[in-house]
Amino acid sequence: MVTWEDLESQYMEYPTDQLLDIIQKNSGYTDLAVSVAEAELKRRRVPAEEINEHKAIQAAIDQKVLENYLIDMSVGEKVLFFLVMWIPRVSRYFSPDYIEDGYKLKSQQGSYYAVFGFIAFIGTIVASYYSLGWFSFPIMFILAYSLDVSYNRQRQMSYLQKKIEEGRDPMDEFS
Repeated sequence: MVTWEDLESQYMEYPTDQLLDIIQKNSGYTDLAVSVAEAELKRRRVPAEEINEHKAIQAAIDQKVLENYLIDMSVGEKVLFFLVMWIPRVSRYFSPDYIEDGYKLKSQQGSYYAVFGFIAFIGTIVASYYSLGWFSFPIMFILAYSLDVSYNRQRQMSYLQKKIEEGRDPMDEFS
């Protein structure tokens, strides 16, 4: 069991911003952890203005997340992820950082289309062996899009909305 002293020695090494995050997002921390973080901030004599400013900035960020977390990918973005974003070097250097901008649904959809695109590429190679050619690639995209619209997107959206209703961060994978 974690004690006050354990947390106190650990929090002494944390930068002030990290302690401010702990007291701001206390839903992910125990009451003990929040209390120790508050005590450490008092020990450091962090002014109330800095704490309030941090809370205001965090509230603005949280509002941005709430505005963006359910925005759907455009068809063009879906095609792009399906066609090329499954290629490791391409996705590493050219993939938009949807998480940073609060687009949780877009991030999940990007992964979905990239995986489906890779499967379609392998399927196309197999299909070309049987003289079915590259026409199977667009068929796979239509299948992926249909599954996304009819099942996957609604499942993801309801999961994210449930997290918001429960007061959890929709961007946090583990909350």
